[in-house]
Amino acid sequence: MVDEKKLLLLRHGQTDWNVAFKYQGSMDIPLNETGELQAEKTADRLNEWVPDVCLVSPLLRAFRTAEIVSERWQGGPELSVMDDLREISFGAWEGMSVGEVMDAYSDDYEGWRNDPGSWTPPGGEPFEKVRERAKRVVSRVLSCDAERVMAVTHGGLIRAIVASLFSLPDSSVWRFRLDNCAMVGVSFWRGSPSLMFFNDSLHQVVEVGTKLPLSF
Repeated sequence: MVDEKKLLLLRHGQTDWNVAFKYQGSMDIPLNETGELQAEKTADRLNEWVPDVCLVSPLLRAFRTAEIVSERWQGGPELSVMDDLREISFGAWEGMSVGEVMDAYSDDYEGWRNDPGSWTPPGGEPFEKVRERAKRVVSRVLSCDAERVMAVTHGGLIRAIVASLFSLPDSSVWRFRLDNCAMVGVSFWRGSPSLMFFNDSLHQVVEVGTKLPLSF
């Protein structure tokens, strides 16, 4: 096994439901035109940062993002779907906007935003289960014989992975902003993690085709 390992976590591109501030969760919503463009810009950024392993959520918005990025790689890895990388299930809230949820489930919403470990959306996935999935993702990353691992996934799951890696409380997970097609970098030295960057989206403020290599 390698002593040093780098994990690049990439959130999927924009969807129409992102624009409408709707909870997507387990719903299979495709990228919109802006999301496709965001993925193209991400591909420009990662043109020379080719992972040894690329893990992908089974949901279309993440898988399509990974497809666009991986098309630029020369001799890059196959996309490996990992079910544990799917987004948190928000149950009855899926398809509802944040405002609609706040109106219809005000107490549940406030409790869940402040401490998701103690509150679960009606019919949704308990955060304890999300934590378990995050730990399985980390375990797979650490067990594979690769120096560079990329995981294309979702905002909620990325936050859960970071919280798991750095022993952060459940109450912290919604305190981190993570934009569409933004990246998080974690470096491991003999299994010990260091957060190198969070919500890196510099590639989204330049034109398609701009060279902006990732130094990681």
